[in-house]
Amino acid sequence: MNSPRTLNAAFASSFAALTAIGGMISVPLPFSPVPIVAGAFILGKLVVSRRKIGLRWMLASMVLCTFVICGLGVSQLSLWMGVGLEKAAAIGVLPFLI
Repeated sequence: MNSPRTLNAAFASSFAALTAIGGMISVPLPFSPVPIVAGAFILGKLVVSRRKIGLRWMLASMVLCTFVICGLGVSQLSLWMGVGLEKAAAIGVLPFLI
């Protein structure tokens, strides 16, 4: 059956599976101790939480998730390296913004 609801469920399931697989992939970077890790569960949840997904909602979701992911990453990096939040942000976030 090719109803829109079935098609959306198939897309959501495929996205979830690919996110789960991608979450296990990391690429070490020579300029940062933070690897690139694929997966954005929060972004997926935000995007599909609305019936009609517009460009503004998509962009706002991506910005919010970027702040959440960077914030959690900086906190963990700070604890792991034993440095302050500013230094952890400089090491773990700044190289990705340049």
